Amino acid sequence: MRILAFIFGLAIFLYAMYGLEKGIRLSAGEGFKHWIINRTNSATSSAAYGVVVTAFMQSSSMVSLLVLALVSAQIMPLFNGIGVVLGANLGTTVTGWVVTIVGFKMDLQALVVPLLGLGAAMSLLARKSRKLRGTGQALVAFGLLIFGLDVMKDSMTGLSEMIDIQKLGELPTWVYMLIGVVLAAVMQSSSAVMIIALSMLNSEIVQLTDAAAVVIGADLGTTSTTVLGSLGQSVFKKQLAFAHVFFNALVNLMAFFFLLPMLPTILGYFSIADAMFGLVTFHSMFNLLGLLIFLPLLRYYTRWIQRILPQDAGKPIDYFVVPIEVPEAAVDSLSSAWKQLCSDALKLNLRALNISENTLTSAAILNPASSTGSFEDRYEGLKKFESDLIRYAGRLQQSPLSAQQSQLVSEAADSARTLVYASKTLKDVRHDLEQLETAFNAKLGRELEQAHTGFFLEFLDDLIPLLFLAEEPEYVAEKVYRMKQANEKHQRLANEIVSGYATKDSKAITQFSTWFNLNLELHHYARNLLNAIEREGRHLNSAN
Repeated sequence: MRILAFIFGLAIFLYAMYGLEKGIRLSAGEGFKHWIINRTNSATSSAAYGVVVTAFMQSSSMVSLLVLALVSAQIMPLFNGIGVVLGANLGTTVTGWVVTIVGFKMDLQALVVPLLGLGAAMSLLARKSRKLRGTGQALVAFGLLIFGLDVMKDSMTGLSEMIDIQKLGELPTWVYMLIGVVLAAVMQSSSAVMIIALSMLNSEIVQLTDAAAVVIGADLGTTSTTVLGSLGQSVFKKQLAFAHVFFNALVNLMAFFFLLPMLPTILGYFSIADAMFGLVTFHSMFNLLGLLIFLPLLRYYTRWIQRILPQDAGKPIDYFVVPIEVPEAAVDSLSSAWKQLCSDALKLNLRALNISENTLTSAAILNPASSTGSFEDRYEGLKKFESDLIRYAGRLQQSPLSAQQSQLVSEAADSARTLVYASKTLKDVRHDLEQLETAFNAKLGRELEQAHTGFFLEFLDDLIPLLFLAEEPEYVAEKVYRMKQANEKHQRLANEIVSGYATKDSKAITQFSTWFNLNLELHHYARNLLNAIEREGRHLNSAN
């Protein structure tokens, strides 16, 4: 029954850790994401934020997952991501200190009911406030965490009488490290293994050196989460996973072979007599030493990893591998995908209109095309990209999003549909555009071609900044209104050109009908592009 109680207590603790992470994420909002992206430009700042954020969030796995997603979407450089992940290794050691102080050295049972009650009340009464609701969930989780720790501590009392401690002491130290590796890999939580080690140490089931070996193994085993998350994924994820595994393997092996034999001497030097404080001190110490060794070499370390796992320059970015479980990164990746789709569509449109990119002053804003080949192949690629984006947006809408995030996702899907529909309109009249040069009336063909080319050069030069740059809504609305008027005026002008020739040659009325239809379809194409801007709103350009 004691073993069963310990398992139940551990389950409550892990659930509380998950709830604490979720509550803090909810209360922190999108500011957490911007912290990581905007304040991790140097080796020191990236590692420092990894330490602080992980210590605050009490979850290195959540921080690693978010960073993995941001690096994969190329929103965060690999250098920054490695720094944050290495810092998170040290930040996760704070969990051991919290568990030791709160769970074993202080009696906080009297706070459990007030924490649960206050947290539940805040969650129920503050449904319209994301931050207050998140704070309430975090308080409930913290109360459960204290309760779970207390259950585990009580269940360990007397357990030593059921175990042959002498036989445990005869096991070699490397076996304990292997146990830590296996437990962390299976449970996907180094914090859980740390709790087991502390509980057994508190009940004197294992010695300090053996518990320290378990913790070293847990540090190594927890990298399995990153490895599993990178399998079959982008090269950026694999680079970050390799950086994490190599760092942990090197640091943990150094800790096992060099620091562990010196553990009694080290604790004696710092006058630490309590075994539990000794264990968490040792855990923090070898992670800190590892970070200090790697930090000055971080830029070289990043380049070395990029040489070992080089990026395939010809392979397009897969924006949709970012897990929707990290909505902050997933929404950013969706926004980046939307901008890529815009670039692909407009570059394809320029080809259909027979306009060179070099003649557009705003063409530099566009991303490089994600596909090559014939016009038909690129158009099929554009449709597939649209389908993937809409499918990803639909999955993302099922995640807990803020109102702004939800609106951005909806706008991205609607605007993508409109852009691709506009491209289809242009594709359908592409043959007619090509026939302008060989029209039955060469003079009409040249005049009409010049009119359309001149209009769309100016039109697209005005439109591209509206799609890609974060302009004020009032400016965009006024600009779109004027461009709609210009589009109507251009259609009238193009029709007048055709009418002028039709009145002179009434026998070729069927051929003139083709050019009237061409004018109408080009008018529809321009109007659909403007509709895409109106559906896009201002959120997509401000997401990143």
